[in-house]
Amino acid sequence: MNIKEIKELVKMLDGTDITEFSMENEGNKVVIKKGISGQLPMISQMGPALQYPVASQIPGSNPADPQGTSSVE
Repeated sequence: MNIKEIKELVKMLDGTDITEFSMENEGNKVVIKKGISGQLPMISQMGPALQYPVASQIPGSNPADPQGTSSVE
């Protein structure tokens, strides 16, 4: 079986509901499988969004003052 014959076979099967076809001829085996056509189903409902706690600043600490002391003038 040559490529032209395989293309013709694919063309013939394209308009049918056949999802899998196999054929043996002169020691050659051809298997044609159709995949899912069209779009995949969409998710209709999403779960709640994850919420993460916000880090709060500890009183008395200042990132600019690594020792935790501040000077007042």
